[in-house]
Amino acid sequence: MCRPRRAVRRADAAPIGVMAFGLTLVTALAVMGTALLAVPGLPWPEALALGAAVAPTDPVAATSMLKRLGAPRRQVTILEEESLVIDGAALTLFGLALAAMSHPVTAGETGILLLKVVFGGVLYGLALAWVIGRQRSLIKDGGGQTVLSLVTPFLAYFPAEHFGFSGVLATIVTGFMLGIRGPGRLQPASRLTGQVF
Repeated sequence: MCRPRRAVRRADAAPIGVMAFGLTLVTALAVMGTALLAVPGLPWPEALALGAAVAPTDPVAATSMLKRLGAPRRQVTILEEESLVIDGAALTLFGLALAAMSHPVTAGETGILLLKVVFGGVLYGLALAWVIGRQRSLIKDGGGQTVLSLVTPFLAYFPAEHFGFSGVLATIVTGFMLGIRGPGRLQPASRLTGQVF
């Protein structure tokens, strides 16, 4: 018996984000460790900034190759979504490294701050996606749903940054969750209006 398409999408969503973020974090830390060994006396924030700068992969070559080979659109979309998570993770690490350069902190304090910034951003993004999803189902007007869709990234980014979370990750998680669950809650008129943009 085959599962509904929506259930398959939800099952695929979590591993994509976890693997992409985990690989970016491991790569950045490996580059940081290598830089610390290769350059004696290099401060660890500068080494972390280098690791965060080189950790994200460039998906353009891979996606263009997949499109030329005729890969299913779903695989190309998954790769593009994964690149968003990778870029968000790298930007978060780079921001932490810059903050550690301007305000000296220990590596342990930075690790705790990383957990706060990452998990706070992800949890805020999940909560906002839930709220926006509920609001979408209440708004029947196509124009109102379009305005809500245009305001959503700002509602994700700025409050998260204000509370010390990662605004980039909050925005990515919000968009990702609404992209998975959203089409069923949007009115057909809203989808047509959104395609015009």
